[in-house]
Amino acid sequence: MANKYLKIYIQIIFAVKYREAILAKSWGNELYSYLSTSLLDRGNHPLTVNGNYDHVHLFFDYRDNELISDLVRELKKSSNSFIKNKGFTRSKFQWQTGYGAFSYSYREKGKIIEYIRHQEKHPQRVRFKDEYLSMLNDFEIDYKDEYLFEFLE
Repeated sequence: MANKYLKIYIQIIFAVKYREAILAKSWGNELYSYLSTSLLDRGNHPLTVNGNYDHVHLFFDYRDNELISDLVRELKKSSNSFIKNKGFTRSKFQWQTGYGAFSYSYREKGKIIEYIRHQEKHPQRVRFKDEYLSMLNDFEIDYKDEYLFEFLE
């Protein structure tokens, strides 16, 4: 087999079903650590994972071992079970269907890591809906409103 050289930085964003603000600080770091380990176990190199109350950001060096859609499906499925088995929430926990996936250059890596590490500061400045729509527009991604996350206003 020929050598394969690639460096692809991906940011994945997905949200709690109905955008419920139930990702608590008390167990959020344990969830983010679990997601980082899951990325690593699937052959990717996590750079940072963080979130805020109703959504998560995963930024990693994608190793092309599986389709991104399969990776996200398995991360959501396993983390959903992790949250349930740990008893982190009193109500039924679910992730929303769908996700955002954005690629970045090597030169942007540090900026994205800092952005994700400071997620808890973002709601004070920009609503998640506005932040997400801005990313879709910045990346020139065509979308239909009816297929976006269910944003609670």
